[in-house]
Amino acid sequence: MKVGQMRECRFCNEGSEPVFQTQLKQWVHVLNEFDGAKSIIACTRKEDEMMDVKQVVKQSVSRANRWHPKGMEDWSALEWAGAMCGEAGEAANAAKKLKRLETNMNSINEGARHITTLEEARKEVAKEAADTILYAVLLMSRVGIDNVGVEDVLRQVFNKKI
Repeated sequence: MKVGQMRECRFCNEGSEPVFQTQLKQWVHVLNEFDGAKSIIACTRKEDEMMDVKQVVKQSVSRANRWHPKGMEDWSALEWAGAMCGEAGEAANAAKKLKRLETNMNSINEGARHITTLEEARKEVAKEAADTILYAVLLMSRVGIDNVGVEDVLRQVFNKKI
């Protein structure tokens, strides 16, 4: 495959288009090769492909607008913050289960809620933490911070944590 060459997505069997032409349409998949190393520009379906912060914000807002009839304005900032806190609570619950496994404590969870391995527990903590981040992005968007602004805020806050 050559630089800029498109391939068919193995997940949706749709043709791919360059990101700059499609502005990250919902089902766009792009694969470029640069100096022999593959680098994924964006993919909204494949779980193991990376997106930068601006792309995550843009795609998250697009998805939220699809599910909320009035778009981001459908929920207040307080409701987006509540959803974010709900996910943080789920991350804390997963961390509690991880702690139980790490210390060989008995678990009273049954069925689908029961986690039996450290690897499974760590993955669950990570997934819930990621959900929390995605809701934080939507909260920032709801209060008027665009995709470039989110990246700037993250950089500023990160740089203060020296």
